[in-house]
Amino acid sequence: MNKRAMFVNHKTKKVQLTCPPRPASGEELHPTDQMPHYRSCMSSVVKYIERHNDLHSKLLQFIQVQNMSKELKNSNRKHLAAELNQVLETNILDSTHIVMTTLGSSGSKALEGASKFSVIVIDEAAQCSEPSMLPALKLGSSHCVLVGDPQQLPATIFSMSGRETKYDRSLFQRLEEAGHHINMLDIQYRMHPMISAFPRRIFYAGSLDDGPNVCKPDYGGDLNTNIRGNFRHFQVSYMIFIVFLRWFSLKYVFLTL
Repeated sequence: MNKRAMFVNHKTKKVQLTCPPRPASGEELHPTDQMPHYRSCMSSVVKYIERHNDLHSKLLQFIQVQNMSKELKNSNRKHLAAELNQVLETNILDSTHIVMTTLGSSGSKALEGASKFSVIVIDEAAQCSEPSMLPALKLGSSHCVLVGDPQQLPATIFSMSGRETKYDRSLFQRLEEAGHHINMLDIQYRMHPMISAFPRRIFYAGSLDDGPNVCKPDYGGDLNTNIRGNFRHFQVSYMIFIVFLRWFSLKYVFLTL
């Protein structure tokens, strides 16, 4: 209230009005961003900004609805309703940090009218044909991350002639064959080591490692006990069947600027 600066010492839990001396040589320093008072202030600022952005977005939507309502008397109501719906969707997209959509929906007018996204992430990129990726790529401004595994299914097509022209080759596969750098996620956290042994040897040349969770003796719970106990004489054939169901969980990550 007196507009005076207070200095908070979180180590001694004391407050003083005079500036404390500089730390002595060799004294341990504490980063400012880890101090409780600093974190509390930053949290308040972030909440204020989020509340401001939310109110600003709602105000813009209200203005758009108000402007459209003035034109309803002498215009095509159906046409204006569709246009208003698109404008509101675009406004919501512009005020959202993360948007999830399918490749087909990424070409909608609402997304095309929205601001460019800083990063585009395409999951299962190795199973997408190149043309199907183009609408999504148009939405990005600087980075695109392709996540997939070319060792799994290729791009899904139904034309036999398309395979001769490599229409079933994904952009992920094309870039990999062109020599672009790929970051492989070489640790799997889903399959039991007895299951992962097959894809590790056949598909990944031994470069796949098991996570610490799947290496625990109790991994799998009751299912692990039942497989090893009640169905021991079917264990080999069952494991081979499970391999082809579960090895699809493995992924590569390709990062391109």
